[in-house]
Amino acid sequence: MTTDHQPVSWKDEHPDRTKTLAQWDVARVHHYVIRSAQHYIEKMQRRVDIREAGIGMGLFIHCDRNDHYDPTLPEQTDPMMVGLHRIQQQVNLALLNETVENHRLVAPPASARNSLAAWAHNRFSAHIFQTVHDTTLCYEKGTGRLCHVNNPAADPRVEPLLAIAATLWPNMIFLTTPDMIQPLFTSHDPRVSTVLSFKLERCDDNRVGFRNPITGLLTCFLKSDNLKDTMAGNRSRLQEWEKLEMKSILEPLPADISNLFRTLDYVSAPSSLYPITDPYKTADIFAAAVSLQLPEDFALWRAMHILSNVSWMQRHNPLSV
Repeated sequence: MTTDHQPVSWKDEHPDRTKTLAQWDVARVHHYVIRSAQHYIEKMQRRVDIREAGIGMGLFIHCDRNDHYDPTLPEQTDPMMVGLHRIQQQVNLALLNETVENHRLVAPPASARNSLAAWAHNRFSAHIFQTVHDTTLCYEKGTGRLCHVNNPAADPRVEPLLAIAATLWPNMIFLTTPDMIQPLFTSHDPRVSTVLSFKLERCDDNRVGFRNPITGLLTCFLKSDNLKDTMAGNRSRLQEWEKLEMKSILEPLPADISNLFRTLDYVSAPSSLYPITDPYKTADIFAAAVSLQLPEDFALWRAMHILSNVSWMQRHNPLSV
């Protein structure tokens, strides 16, 4: 694939040559002093100057720190997210099926632990979010990467996100797309899903911040002309660039979306109350809801399902700075 996601065309007469000129816009050259301990020992055997220096393995130990931040380019990782979503969704679906079959429940948010009758009054509302830069929270079409732009209606690359709030899940938000088809993801977040959940950190000025329920860190909305560099989910303090203004959408939720989000009730009510109509989308909603549980409730749920080493559900404790 080329850097603009087009298949590479090769010459018939010279199969090792491309029909078009090579693209160097994302090319990089890396030079390493060392590669591995074995390679370094072989290098010492060839090089008299290294042996005569008497440093032994000292050079290898000095250089083998792995402390240089060298992230993979988004152009290389973004096309992989659809496949990664399939893997995560299959695991989420297996966990959902086990929960339904065994009627194992996960504790709902503390404010909603009154009675099962309350679930009949669970109401959903749709919202959009605007940043301090007067930009709208969106997703990049084709990749699903979260971003924010000034005028999404005039930008064919993006579409506004649909943010869904539930009355029985206060201070929590579920991000999805209008058709719930495109998998979504963002930086510093192991999850890839058609539904991403966040905890809302409310401010005195009626604005909110997004706290990742997995990493415990806040999302920062950066100024950048590159859609792939507009968000970073690695902040520990809620400041201006981490704040969002929440605006309601007057139109009602589409019936199919509203019915799907009724499956949030699976997390806290007997599964027989609501049949599963779309298992794959339900699995994504289920995983988004489970990740919002209190740490002790999440630990109980993991123990009940003998769950381990699922990286996109593994809770991380952020360091105090």
